[in-house]
Amino acid sequence: MILRKYSAFLFTALITLMISFLSLNPAEAENRLKERIKSMTIEDRNDLLVNAHQKFFQLPYSGEKISNEIMPVVTAKRQNYAPNFPERSEAGDPTENIHKWMIEYPEELAAYITYLNDKFRELEESAR
Repeated sequence: MILRKYSAFLFTALITLMISFLSLNPAEAENRLKERIKSMTIEDRNDLLVNAHQKFFQLPYSGEKISNEIMPVVTAKRQNYAPNFPERSEAGDPTENIHKWMIEYPEELAAYITYLNDKFRELEESAR
């Protein structure tokens, strides 16, 4: 319920963040995101990651295409950007494992968010 309450705000904040990075070269944008992530709370980091994933479902494709074709590619590429991202099969609570990863590897979170944003833009442009 809390996520729904703040989802419009968070989505707007995410879009604003993405727009501010559009004028930067990719390396510069990722470095700024790394710095911004360092000052974020774990809740804000989590919201950033959740929103970066959820926006794929706003693309003008069927839910089936997104779930069966797009998201498996995104998930497979995650290993390239976030090699320490916890797998669901790991012991412990998956949410706690992801939060621990966000704290221990903020540079991986920045790289993965940058990839998600770039992939979203690519798919969005190809849908036009």
